[in-house]
Amino acid sequence: MKELERQHAHSSRLESIGQLAAGIAHEINTPMQCVANEVEFLEEQFVYLVDVVNQCQQIIEEDKSLSEADHL
Repeated sequence: MKELERQHAHSSRLESIGQLAAGIAHEINTPMQCVANEVEFLEEQFVYLVDVVNQCQQIIEEDKSLSEADHL
């Protein structure tokens, strides 16, 4: 009977440890997912900003070309 009680207590401790580990994993994963979402958003915005900068550079180059042509 004592052996059965010991096994039950051991099983209960293992179950508690498993629940604790699952809770810790959840607490770690949730903020990490938020960070991953923000990084993805920033990557998208960076691509957009690079495109805008490239368009601005193209406009500046075209304006320079027109200005140089006007002076000829």
